[in-house]
Amino acid sequence: MPIVQLMYLLLWENRIHRLEQFLTKQQRNPNLYLYYLMANNRTAEAEALLEKLLAKHKNQARRSLYTAMYATHQKNTDAIRNVLADLPAGQLRSYYEAIVRIEEGHLEEARRLAGVQNLEVLFNRLIQFTLNRQQKSESLIVIIG
Repeated sequence: MPIVQLMYLLLWENRIHRLEQFLTKQQRNPNLYLYYLMANNRTAEAEALLEKLLAKHKNQARRSLYTAMYATHQKNTDAIRNVLADLPAGQLRSYYEAIVRIEEGHLEEARRLAGVQNLEVLFNRLIQFTLNRQQKSESLIVIIG
């Protein structure tokens, strides 16, 4: 599947059953199956898979990305903050920095970060999702990777 189709499916698909169907078929692709486990609050399995991914990948940027992604799911801004320096400069780092700023209540700083990296659309979705999560106590699943 081309990366553009994959990103569209993960970020913009509104038909949850279609997204879930796609992710359940990804058991052999741990990079994608991790999203399914987190989305379904299968924490023990997600942690085990995360440990396998961290052991498999020696690239610190990749390891930091997995850590930031899972820490976001766990609402652990301290863990995200600890790996920010290891994330490659650019949109991914700005995205996770914006998450930390939003969780800390610094919306204007998060908005500035999003504007610098042309993440306005993603930022607006993140703000909306965060507000909904606060109202419904939902988990934030970051689908970037």
